[in-house]
Amino acid sequence: MKYATLRKSILAGIMIGIGTIAKTMVENAYLGSFLFSLGLLAVFELQLNLFTGKVGFKEIPWKTKNIIFLGNAVGMAIIIGLYCNTPEFIPSIQEAAAIKFSKPWYALFAQGTICGMLIHTATRAQANKIITILCIMVFILIGAEHCIADLAYLYLLPSLMALGMLMLVVIGNICGAGLVQALL
Repeated sequence: MKYATLRKSILAGIMIGIGTIAKTMVENAYLGSFLFSLGLLAVFELQLNLFTGKVGFKEIPWKTKNIIFLGNAVGMAIIIGLYCNTPEFIPSIQEAAAIKFSKPWYALFAQGTICGMLIHTATRAQANKIITILCIMVFILIGAEHCIADLAYLYLLPSLMALGMLMLVVIGNICGAGLVQALL
């Protein structure tokens, strides 16, 4: 059970990583946000474990959620490690990381909360692909923060400050998903 959870979490991290790369490499924000949707659609279709999709559900124990987060982090590291040799990718993602991790702490928390709300909504409505795509496009276009996608930026611009900022996004994602779940 734990091995299957970890396996499906690693693959989910890889899928979100591919979406993050596409979003980062495409200059058109609308197209990039649309292409990022591939990651979450693949997670749903393949029944993978994505932390931001599972964190709002009370019936999933925190031990399992922690395994999922760890697996997502490993999957993101794998795909970023494979892709980071692409010369045009490194400057693009480092520039995005510098902007992302220079936001004030309260903005990262608020944007993480909004993203958590949208990802939980997409997860609850996963049978409706239009809702999934729109939730993803909206969170990206409004600048909301997704903790698993943001791992890519942390890996390529690591610092204690960036790690602290990522933790604010994690807490925001948890709060946003929990809020939607609590209000349903």
